[in-house]
This record gives sequence, C-alpha cells and structure tokens, in this order.
Amino acid sequence: MDISGFRRSHLVRVILSELEEVYDKINKGKATAVIEEWKKYSVTLGKEVLIKYREEQYTGIAEDIDQNGRLIVKQDDGTIREVLSGEVSVRGLLGYT
Repeated sequence: MDISGFRRSHLVRVILSELEEVYDKINKGKATAVIEEWKKYSVTLGKEVLIKYREEQYTGIAEDIDQNGRLIVKQDDGTIREVLSGEVSVRGLLGYT
C-alpha cells in the first residue's frame, strides 16, 4: 500500500467533521440516534469485560449503553454497574484473558 500521498491533516479534518455531526445531533435532541448507532458498532456489548477504575477492578457482561452514554455491566452476582469512565477491556482482545 502506497501512503506517500497520505496527509495527517486530512485525516484530522475528516475525524473532526464526523465528531461535529455527532455533536450537532446531540444538540438537536437526537442523542438516542447517536446511542443506537454506537450500540450497532460496539464490540463491547454482549461480551465479558474487565473494568478498571482508580483502584477498583471487576468483571461482568456488558449489557447495554444507557441514554447518558454509560456502559451497563452485569456482574456474576447479578449486581448492575453503570460505567461512565475507566478502562474497559473485552475478554479475548488485546491481552485480556
């Protein structure tokens, strides 16, 4: 593959343009559409995940993404956790086994 004509500035422009479209949708009250598209392409949902946040670490199944963008994780004991920030690893990907 020849990337001699590749320009990082073009890539940045495209990414920022896409982000602006998402931002506009959210500002126009269409956050639900953004969340549904996010779910459609998520590699996390339905998978076992490892959550790391500060000094805490736990595993569970990523079940959903709520309307505020939080990942909904169900632990083995049935506890439901809402994850707004932290590190999320999917079992079998990038070294998490």
